[in-house]
Amino acid sequence: MTTEKKNDLMDQFHTFTKNMDEIVKKKFGNGLFQSIENFMQNISLSSDMQVEWVETDSEFLLKAKIAGVPKESIAIDLLGNQIKISYFLDNEDSKKHVSKCFNFHYPVEEEKIEASHKDGLLTIKIPKSKKKNIQIK
Repeated sequence: MTTEKKNDLMDQFHTFTKNMDEIVKKKFGNGLFQSIENFMQNISLSSDMQVEWVETDSEFLLKAKIAGVPKESIAIDLLGNQIKISYFLDNEDSKKHVSKCFNFHYPVEEEKIEASHKDGLLTIKIPKSKKKNIQIK
């Protein structure tokens, strides 16, 4: 295959994915790739930490099932548009480190994030930033 044909195929693929992204964004509010990312974050690939991800107009809500782990062993880190939940479990039977990361496609209010841990359920409320209009001078 010539370089010219490869470039033409890549251009066609790029146009296709861009069009699909716009269609999905109009229908569901998220683009194609963000919808796929949200889907992948909602399925549990391991039983170590099952997390439910909910997005509303005003916030993101994460609910992680972390039974048997004291809140002192749980870390929640925010860096840019990514939040990481992790814990280290050290008991007689085993030692393990578990973590999951989530990316936001919308700016969040870092100072207003709230987390609670009750009955083995970690709940994190992450408010979205308000839209800001910038005046042109």
